[in-house]
Amino acid sequence: MMPNQYENEADLDAHQANPPVVKDAAANNMEIPRVVIHLPAWLNQFQSLSRGFKLALMSVALAGTVGVSVYVATMLPDDISSKTPQLNAAKTYKGLGAPAFGEAPPAGVVLDPALGNLADLVDPLSKSDIPFYLHIPRSGGLTVQRILGQCFGLVQTSDIATKMGNEGQTLEIIHSPSVGSMVNVDTYSPDGIARARVKGLTSSGLAGSIASPNLYEASSLFATDHRGRMYLMIRHPVERAVSHFHYIQKAAWDPNFSPLLKSISISDYVGSAEDRPEYNYLTKLLSNNVNKDSSELTLGDLNIAKEVLRRKSIVGLLNAKHKSLTRFRTYFGWSEPAKTEECENALSLWIDKNDYPTITEKDTVYHKFVEKNKFDMDLYTFAVKLFSEQGLLVASMASP
Repeated sequence: MMPNQYENEADLDAHQANPPVVKDAAANNMEIPRVVIHLPAWLNQFQSLSRGFKLALMSVALAGTVGVSVYVATMLPDDISSKTPQLNAAKTYKGLGAPAFGEAPPAGVVLDPALGNLADLVDPLSKSDIPFYLHIPRSGGLTVQRILGQCFGLVQTSDIATKMGNEGQTLEIIHSPSVGSMVNVDTYSPDGIARARVKGLTSSGLAGSIASPNLYEASSLFATDHRGRMYLMIRHPVERAVSHFHYIQKAAWDPNFSPLLKSISISDYVGSAEDRPEYNYLTKLLSNNVNKDSSELTLGDLNIAKEVLRRKSIVGLLNAKHKSLTRFRTYFGWSEPAKTEECENALSLWIDKNDYPTITEKDTVYHKFVEKNKFDMDLYTFAVKLFSEQGLLVASMASP
């Protein structure tokens, strides 16, 4: 859990919070606040110095500090953001008071009550808690589910039962050749989630992990006596966007598919003024703004997304697959994976097999994607920090 810089600060004393007021007879008895200067405690050690001399010392120190700040500011390049994509991303907030890139959300961020039945990360685990995998598209989600099903032996949910034509009126466990054991429900569509809730999916005890790409809708499946424990795999926003581009060019079954995309270049694709569905996808999803245009996102939306990750999520990173899977297993107390060659390779040699050219920071297209995904770039930087900090938390859980 990220440390909260606003907690445990001493309150201002009454004298500072309410400076005394004096009457000025020459000003028609108007009340004028009197400036009260509190000297640092360390100056009191010099009892032989007068108060005036102490104030003079403070003035000199303050002037020196301001001078250094001005000097440093003049030495920085005028457009430092053009040289550093992370700093450049902060420009998207257009004067909204954005913090430094990747900083923790401020204290007091309020989450939607719809997430109330998702347990906080630091809440003690209960046997009735159910792992909830938030499936982020183009982020290794299907591979994660295959490993969880075939190697960890978990009974899961997705939309596979519906695709197989096996979603029935009563709950039962079916077998998927690609994933393994599944409950015959659809937790990927709003209508399917509603049906699964009516059937009592979470109280049935059949599912060892519930998966869905719809955070707020799927949260309705859980209850105070069957809380959800969210975990997810996050991919670098540029890698995810590039993967989506090559996918959507041939995915005629996808609602966002257009025949025009078959012949468009990646440079023209990202160069368009259109806000693509995958741009800032994670910020939109976590802040419950999936239908917003990126231009409508605010710093408040970003802070909500960060708070959801900080408070409600075990974060996995696609570029740290093995460590992420091990962390999930440790946190949830899953059994050791099956000792098969397939599972050993899946856990240790999971390699992305892309049939398209890799985009790097040396490519102009890369920086165009950064520009289009500024909110998600900020969120990803924060997620990387969380991943490091949560490692300490999970390691302490594994200790005897």
